[in-house]
Amino acid sequence: MDSYISQNNAFAMVENCVTGVRAWLIAIRLMIDDRKTEFLIIGTRHLLTKISIDSILVGDSVIKPLDSVRNLGNWFDCHMSLDDHVGKICNEAFRGLYNIRQIRKYLTPESTKTLVHALVALITVIHFSSVFPNSNLIVFRRF
Repeated sequence: MDSYISQNNAFAMVENCVTGVRAWLIAIRLMIDDRKTEFLIIGTRHLLTKISIDSILVGDSVIKPLDSVRNLGNWFDCHMSLDDHVGKICNEAFRGLYNIRQIRKYLTPESTKTLVHALVALITVIHFSSVFPNSNLIVFRRF
C-alpha cells in the first residue's frame, strides 16, 4: 500500500514539474507541442515490474511511457543500457555503406576506400562527441 501511495506521489510530482516547465516555456514565448512530449521510466527489470504507470497528463495530452526515447541525438532505454543507441548507430552505418555500394561502380577503389573511412570517422566523431561532449578528440588517436 505504501509503494502505491509513493508511486502516486511520484506521478503527481512529475505532472507538477511538467506543468511548471510548460508554464515557463509559455511565459518566455516558446512553443511546446504537448503531443510530442515523451517520457521514460528508468529502472532495473525487477523494479519496472512493480511500477504500473499508464500515462501522465501534459497540458491536454495524455502521454504514455515509452521503452526508449531520443534526446540530443542519443537513444536512452528504460534500463539505461546502450543497446538501442548502438543499434541505431549500426543501422545508420549500414545505411551509409549501402548507399556507397549503390554508387561504387562509379568510384575508383581508392575513392571508395576514402569514402568508407570518412563515413566511419564521421559516425564515430558524431556519436562519441554526443555521448561524451567534454571529451578531447585526442582520444580518437587511440583507435
